Parts: sequence; structure tokens; C-alpha cells
Amino acid sequence: MNPKILLILLSCLLTQAGYGADSITQLTGARDWASAARMVANGSGVPIDSVIEFDGKEAWLYLRVPEQGPMLMYLDNPTIRNYEIISLETGETLYRGGLDAGLSSRLIFHPDFLLPMTGFFERDILLRVDALRGGYDLPIGFSTVSQVTQRIATRFLGDGMYYGAIVLMILFSFFVTLLNSYGHSWRLGICLLTWLFTMITVSGYGSLLIWPNSPEIGARAFNVFGPLAGFSSAWFAWHFLKESAKGSLSLKAVRFCFWLNPLTFLATISSVLDEGAILVSVIVTGVSIVCAASVSIGRGDMASRYLIVSTVFATTPFAIIGEFPDLKYFIVIPGTVSLMFVVVAVMKRLGERIQKQEVEAELVASRARFLASMSHEIRTPLNGVIGFSELCAQEPLGIAAADYVTQIQRSSKLLLNVVNEVLDFSKLEAGGVEISLRTMNLKNEIDNIVATLSPMILDNSVHLDVIIDDAVAPYVVTDPIRCSHILINLLSNAIKFSKNGHVSLIVRQQVGQLEFEVKDTGIGIAEKSIQSLFDPYQQVTSSNVDAFGGTGLGLSIAKQFADLLGGTINVVSQVGTGSVFTLKIPYEEAASFEGDTVKDFETPVKLSGIAVLVAEDNAVNLLLARKILEKSGATVASAVNGKMAMDLASACKYDVILMDLQMPTMNGIEASQLLRDMGCQTPIVALTANNSEADKKACMEAGMNDFIAKPFTQADLLDKVERWSAG
Repeated sequence: MNPKILLILLSCLLTQAGYGADSITQLTGARDWASAARMVANGSGVPIDSVIEFDGKEAWLYLRVPEQGPMLMYLDNPTIRNYEIISLETGETLYRGGLDAGLSSRLIFHPDFLLPMTGFFERDILLRVDALRGGYDLPIGFSTVSQVTQRIATRFLGDGMYYGAIVLMILFSFFVTLLNSYGHSWRLGICLLTWLFTMITVSGYGSLLIWPNSPEIGARAFNVFGPLAGFSSAWFAWHFLKESAKGSLSLKAVRFCFWLNPLTFLATISSVLDEGAILVSVIVTGVSIVCAASVSIGRGDMASRYLIVSTVFATTPFAIIGEFPDLKYFIVIPGTVSLMFVVVAVMKRLGERIQKQEVEAELVASRARFLASMSHEIRTPLNGVIGFSELCAQEPLGIAAADYVTQIQRSSKLLLNVVNEVLDFSKLEAGGVEISLRTMNLKNEIDNIVATLSPMILDNSVHLDVIIDDAVAPYVVTDPIRCSHILINLLSNAIKFSKNGHVSLIVRQQVGQLEFEVKDTGIGIAEKSIQSLFDPYQQVTSSNVDAFGGTGLGLSIAKQFADLLGGTINVVSQVGTGSVFTLKIPYEEAASFEGDTVKDFETPVKLSGIAVLVAEDNAVNLLLARKILEKSGATVASAVNGKMAMDLASACKYDVILMDLQMPTMNGIEASQLLRDMGCQTPIVALTANNSEADKKACMEAGMNDFIAKPFTQADLLDKVERWSAG
């Protein structure tokens, strides 16, 4: 904007308009032209300066139009319905205007009524004002064209600044919400939106532009938007301050305003309360917000100080408006500034939130790195213990030695289960578990689960029945790993607590869901214990149950996996009779595919003539893999890092490469990528203690063909080598 125009407008703001009325007399008690003319003739009216004390719905005034220059009469109140200019001498209506006359009765699109006093009018006139309601003051007077121009410029400048700023802030608030999904920003947008409608109503723009031919609506609109604005302010402030001002009496007062403003709203639209009650409720809300923000500041919440500054800017003009009446035209300026400070408060809080998220993200990343390191460090030695005990059990041993080896195998597998549960639970708490949906051969997966649990079934002398309903689709889309984990957990619990008993797995198909029912004849669960059964670290407190051991994490992990799959787990149990666990998960039917087959533990794998390269830096695990493979007839070469593995694979032809991930000099991921870049087509199978979904994805992206997690069994290792060497 041109600086000269800004200076002119500023001078308009600082110039008091002044009124040019020679005489204005309020004819209290007049009912028609005759009574009004009689009161003028008798001099019984009440001379006034420029403000009518409007107590009723109709007022009669006697005006003498100033002689100097062209004048405009203004009626500065949007609640006027109709007005008439009447000849004092004849009673003839010279002009009729107001809300009922529509926009044509106004000089411009402006809430005030402005009427040019042309030569058509007599100097002595009567003015009848018909208002929507009484109980307010009505400024009235005459102004020159230049004075009116100043008034209009002042008002339009202030109103444009205020409404433009509030609209931009509303749009900005919702834009921030779209970018950050930030709750405070959209709540601020709603709050500002209600205040926008409230101010439009109070200023008169609502009656002018939105409901010009329905003035009653305009008259009642403040009763609607006033309490809503108070409610939205309390709602926004409570959410904004509920953490920093938690437990304070002032925050409870803000919460009380949640109810105060809606109750005021209902009472006012029912005509039980008037505008005074609305103002009181809004003031109470504002005071409560200021007090709560003060508590927050005292507790170190710096974002709340901007709410205090905003309130000071918004309310200070009202405290001095009595001394400076023209200040009412400038209230929008501090009002705009106050809105800006509210936005600053929200942006300050958003900045704190983003900073907190960055810190939390770093903590999660650090925790994930720690879990990955712990997983690797624990699984690596366990692989040696489990693998060599399995090899040892296949050698000719004496009765005592064979029994010792069996105990080592059982203990090591029990330790592996505990480690898996602790690591899985830690990953769930850190949010490091993701669902990977793919096609699953349902029958084969269940057969694999039964095969995995077969040693436990034999040890506990349990009879296990598996019943799959004929209507169940053979191939389904779900997360096979998480689904199998849940079923293994439920079945192992049922087997463990049903020694010498009966366990059944029944699979049914419902609309969009698979239902797995695990029923046992075990010790059962007391009703009071069922409520906390899926809580972490919880076990049924019973001397019988304590004898079975366990971490108390298994069912909690199963429940969280079911939640991730979008499913549920329910339990019905009776002490001494048994329990029924029901897993329901959503699924989609899939077409047939070449997937995993059931592992055959009885048929030995023969790898005669197969050349295998094992890249492994851990001497114990390297020796274990070599012994298992050579025992099956394979020829084994070894490398202690990725660089050596790449050199060997370049010089010699191998049928399969088993590649560890964490190795010195060059890791398995880098070595696999370089081998693929060199054109090596040999199948590469990851052999690692890093068994997360991210690790598996990284292996596939590096060009690897498959994945074996440590600790592995002989069957796992030989099955993978046989499959990929044959391929």
C-alpha cells in the first residue's frame, strides 16, 4: 500500500469525528406523529447529546438538520429494524429505511445506517426508530461527508485487518493440522471460527450480508454464537493446558466452563437468560483460562505465557473505553494482535512437540539398536549350545551321557523361548514390530506348528487333535509369522497345563475372519485371574501354576500380535476343568502358491556332491555349520568375513552360500550386493542372529534368496541348503 495512503488513514484513526447536530430531542412517551408533534410544540421532550437511552422497541426523536454543508445522518447500531423520517408539519413519511428495506436502504455495505440529508428534507424533522429490542444505547447524529469518510475508512481498515487476520489464522490452523495431525491447531481453528461468527454478529455484518431480510435471526445470533465461542475457548484452553496445569483448581474451573457455556446457550435460546448472562459466562471462561495459564507458567510451561499476553491485549481496550469513546473503532487492532499471540502459543507448543518427538525417535532408535545387539549377542552362543547338543545326541552315548545331553537340549530350548519372549516384548514396547501380509498355506503352517511342538507333546503325554473345517480356505492372506507365534503360544500353554490330558485345535471360517479355538483339559483359570491374564508379567497365582514356570509375557505378546493383525483373543475357563482360548483374525482368501512345505524330521537330508560356502566370523557357529553339512555329505569351504567370501565365490563355483550378516572387514549385506553386481547367480542364504523384519528386508534387497535365523536346527539348515542347491 502507498505510504501516503497509510498516513491519511492513520490521521483518520487519530481524528475525532465530531457531530454537527444543532439539536436532538428524545420524545419519551410519543406513540404517533400527532403526539410527537404536540410534545415538540410544548417543548416537553428531553434534549440529548448524541445517544438515545433506548429502553423500548420504539423511539421518537425531534431533529434539527444542521445548515452548514451537506450532511449525512447516521444510526450507529445494527439492531435497528426500521426507521422513518417524518415531516414535523404534515406527518408525511419523507423516507423509510432499515433492515426490512434490505440493502438498498444503506449507503454502502456497512453495518451503520447512513442517510444523506438532501434538500428534499425539511430542516425540522421527526425520526421514528423501530428496533428489534430495547435495553441499549443508540448513537445518532449528523456528520459531514469528510467525517463520514473518515469513519468508514477507520472501520473498514480495522475490520479488514481483524477479519482478514482471523480468516488467515483459521486457514493456517487447519493447514498445520493437515501437515502434522496436531490436535491443538485444529482445535484453535474451531475456536477462531466460532469467534469469527460471533464478531460478525456483534459488529452487524451478519445482519447486513447474511440475513438482511430476517433481522430476528440477527438479533438472536449473538445468543447462539456467544456461548459457542465461550465453549470453544474453554475446550481449546483445557486441552492446551491440561498437562501443565493438571490438578489445579483453575483448570477445573476451565473444565466447568465446558458445561457453563452450553447451559447458557440452551437458556438463552429458550429466552430464560439475556445477553448479560452470556457476557458473564464468557468473562468467567476468560478469567478461568488466564488463571489456568498462570499456573502453567509457574510450572515452567512457557507456551502458556502467550495466552496471558493475548488476553491482556484483547481486554485492555475495554477497560479504558469509557474514557475514550472513539476507542471502540480501534478495538479490532489489539484484538488482531491477541489472536496472533494465540497462534504463537500453538506454534510454540508444536515446536516443543516436534522437539520431543525427535528425542523420542532417537530413544526408540537407540533402543532398537540395543535390542538388535542383544538379540545377536544372545542368539549367537545359544546357536552353538543347541546345535552341538543336537549333534551330540546323534552320537553313540552311554545311558547317563544321553540323558545329560537330553537335559541340555531341553534347558537350551527353554532358555531360547525365554529369550524370544523377552526380546519380542521389548520390540513390541519399542514399536519395532511390523505386520507383513502374504499368502499362507494354512494346513502346512499348522502341520509345521505341530511338528515344532511334538517334543513338548511327548514330554507332557498330551493327546493333540487338529480339526480344520472343510469350509476353511486352504490359502489365506495374513502374517504367517505372527499368526504362527500366537498359535504356538496358545498351544504350548495348553500342552504345558494339560499334562496327561487332551488338547484340541479347531479352525473355522467366519465372514472375513479365521477362528482358531484352542481347548484343553488342564487346570483351568479362576475367574478373578482372567481379567489380568493378558497383562505383561502376569501369571495365574496358584501353587499348581507356579510349578510350570514361565516369564508371564507369552499371552501378553500373543494379545499384542493379535491386535496388530486386527484380531482378538478371548478366553473361557473353569478351575479343574480346562480352558478355551479363541483367536479371531481377519483374512482374505488367496490363490494356490508354491510355499513352504511341512518339514520332515524323519527323512535324513543327503547333500552328497553339494558345495557350500559358509561365511561366518564366529568360530563355534562356523564349526557347527561345517559339522552339520559335512555329516550330510556336503563339501564345505569357509570364510571369516565378507571380503574373503566374495573372493572365494569369484574363484570357485558353489551350489549355496551361507552368509552371516555381522562380520569384520566387510559385512554380509555388502558382500552379497557386490557378488550380485559381479553377476554371481549362486543362491545366497542369510545365516544370522539378526532376525527382525527389517533385517530380512535388507537381506532381500541386497540380493539374498532366503533367511535362516540363529539359533537354527539341523533340519532348518539342511532343508534350506537342499532346496536352494536343487533349485
